[in-house]
Amino acid sequence: MQSWNKVKFGDISIIESGGTPSSKNDEYWSDGNILWVTLPDQKNKYIYDTFRKITLKGLQKSSAKLLPKNTVIFSSRATIGEVSIAKKELTTNQGSKNFICDAEKIHYEFLFYLLKGHKHSIKSVASGATFKEINKTVLSNYEVQLPPLPTQQKIASLLSNYDNLIENNTRRIQILEEMAQRIYKEWFVDFKYPGHENDELVDSELGMIPEAWETGCVSHYYDVRSGFAFKSKDMVESGDYGIVKIKNIQSDGLKLDPIQYISEELIQDRAYNFELIENDLLIAMTGAQVGKVGLMPKSKDRFLLNQRVGKFFPKAEFETNNMFMYQLSKSNIFQISVVNIAQGAAQPNISGTQIGSIQFPGPASELILRFEKLCESIKDEVLVLNFKNQNLRQTRDLLLPKLISGKIDVSDLDIDTSILND
Repeated sequence: MQSWNKVKFGDISIIESGGTPSSKNDEYWSDGNILWVTLPDQKNKYIYDTFRKITLKGLQKSSAKLLPKNTVIFSSRATIGEVSIAKKELTTNQGSKNFICDAEKIHYEFLFYLLKGHKHSIKSVASGATFKEINKTVLSNYEVQLPPLPTQQKIASLLSNYDNLIENNTRRIQILEEMAQRIYKEWFVDFKYPGHENDELVDSELGMIPEAWETGCVSHYYDVRSGFAFKSKDMVESGDYGIVKIKNIQSDGLKLDPIQYISEELIQDRAYNFELIENDLLIAMTGAQVGKVGLMPKSKDRFLLNQRVGKFFPKAEFETNNMFMYQLSKSNIFQISVVNIAQGAAQPNISGTQIGSIQFPGPASELILRFEKLCESIKDEVLVLNFKNQNLRQTRDLLLPKLISGKIDVSDLDIDTSILND
């Protein structure tokens, strides 16, 4: 095994903080074309674009700095430990510390994984009363073990292979879900379902709908009930059951990483009414995520549902129509209804009864079942791909600490590192 040396982050990279141009000056933002990273932009490993952009004047009149391609971005404030790599020149807000790597000492891909592996340790040295923050001085003096560059590249390449497979599967999932969305829109929004040529459109309280349809509502098909009120103090990093919370319902579906667990001996009998199985349809019922939905993926682990996340319980005659309700719950008519109801409270909030009252053009059950059958292969393939991704993430996360610590020696292995070239 080649020797590893103890180094400080400040010895192997230049660490820059970000900045935010004044929001009061439109010249700093309007028609801006300089990428400006905030936490929501760090969902993926690589950053090619950002939700917001600033102008050259905004860059010049703030503490934001233009960072080169392959800068490693580490979220350092409130939410600590999200890591991404800039694939274009960009700037960031002050909520991140940005590592410009010394290419002779550290490969930026290895630093990405090194920071991910030290996330919890770095968080432990953060300070702050209102919210935790890791400052530049502390981060610069943080010490890590560093292998020679060839070993860094082999480790980064090995771990990147897992991330590339996950990304490819995720793209396939997106394509499949877009296919299902297109079919849903054609049939149930544009009313171009099989046999529509023989049906007249008639006026209703929801506008023009096919004459054989009715004004339906969610409660005709499902009951929606909030999960169990687990105690925060009982939740730990590992255990017998994962607890699905609001933060797991993202804009692009249900994410089981990160997740907290509870030991079986602390689970009350009533909580098992909210044990989750694959394809369960879930909805966020409060906060900024209100109305976001996701389908429970296939998993080797067991999961329970926390309060303020709702589960759709199908009526007996509609037990197979989760794809129909899933697409409906992502539709404009549903999401607008959720927002209108939820905004009536001090904090966005919606009850299961209120979700049940949401109206939509209700097709005949035969058409719903036909849609389900058409989308069955899509649903099954998405479940398989999500399951593969879960296994890939678990394997990657098991390997990560062992690789970056040198417990698994790859220095003499023949590993193709060409995927790191760009």
